[in-house]
Amino acid sequence: MDVIILISEQRREVILDLVNTEGSASVIKLAELLDASESTIRRDIIKLDEEKLLKKVHGGAITIETDHRIDVSSTIRSQQNQDSKKIIAEKASLLIKEGNRVYIDAGTTTYEITGFELPKKAVYITNDILIAQSLIKKSLKVYLPGGELKESTMAIVGEECVESISKWNFDIGFFGTNAVSNSNGYTTPDAGEGLIKRKAMLKCRKAYVLADTSKLGKSSAITFGNLEEAELITEID
Repeated sequence: MDVIILISEQRREVILDLVNTEGSASVIKLAELLDASESTIRRDIIKLDEEKLLKKVHGGAITIETDHRIDVSSTIRSQQNQDSKKIIAEKASLLIKEGNRVYIDAGTTTYEITGFELPKKAVYITNDILIAQSLIKKSLKVYLPGGELKESTMAIVGEECVESISKWNFDIGFFGTNAVSNSNGYTTPDAGEGLIKRKAMLKCRKAYVLADTSKLGKSSAITFGNLEEAELITEID
């Protein structure tokens, strides 16, 4: 069988097409798909980034278009707007009081909350495995709902998760979102995660949505909350 060798232009065309179709792609996946070395793929991504055809991130690439419409992996999303996420998360962390029952929704911005000093006597409930691990390292009291673990975002989803969350009454909750708009409110591309967000938000005495300004004025497929149901926290005052 003849081996087809793609020249650099052809290879980059395939990379760009895949990233635009799926919203993101990892170096490892592209290297396997194109039978090329990871270093070659990284050079291709750098070239496409320089031409402003896609955006290079740690471990892969994403579309130039903000990822509000697609469900990008948490590994790639964590590399986006890092400074803004930390500013937002610090604001959120200061709202938690001793004795609170705190819900922390799955997400890379909500994850940043765990990097700040948090009340020791609060109880933390999250459907994000990575958030739970970070909290438990601080010797905080953490609960995880049951359900299915979603590989791309490390979030627990499914009917069992909804049922677990419905038993709680939260004093305060922090939610991630893919997009925020006046017409559609807080939205996400994934129906399963949207259902979890919706149930948890309804169980919060006070809910906050954490979103950097790149997500404002955008809309995704599933609305999990109206603007008046949660207070928006961004990186700007």
